[in-house]
Formats: sequence, C-alpha cells, structure tokens
Amino acid sequence: MRRISVVLLTVFAVVMFASSLFAADTFDLTIPLPLTGKQAKFGEIMKKSYEMAAEEINAKGGIKKNKLVLSFEDSGAKPETAGPSSKS
Repeated sequence: MRRISVVLLTVFAVVMFASSLFAADTFDLTIPLPLTGKQAKFGEIMKKSYEMAAEEINAKGGIKKNKLVLSFEDSGAKPETAGPSSKS
C-alpha cells in the first residue's frame, strides 16, 4: 500500500512539473465587438483601445510574464452572437 502511494505521489509530482515546463507563453483573449453593422464605428474605437492597452501591458512584462495576445470576433452589434461560441 505504501509503495502505491509513493508511486502515485511521484507520478503526480512529475505531471505537475512537466505541465509547468510546457505552459503557454501567451495569454490569449478573445473579445466580441460590433465590427459590422450600425455600431461598427464604436467597435473600431473599442478595438483600438484594447490594442493600446495590450501594448502597454506587454511593454510592462505582460500578465505574469506571459504576452497578452488579443483576437476579436464580430458580434455584429447583436448580443445573441457575442456570447460563447458553440463551435466544436
């Protein structure tokens, strides 16, 4: 019984250590914005604001030493399309 506990503890420690070695060096963030439709001009202003903030954050070392990477999805100014994607 003691041997199984030691083996399981060792496997757990190795998995935790290995996961930290292979951790991503970026922090990816997807932001829904109205980039088309009647609200597109406001969406472009917000997009530029997010990009400027990300540049500042990355210039100061990022988020826990990870580079902030933004991607934008067009919500078309429709709240129902701005929620979590059902893509698989």
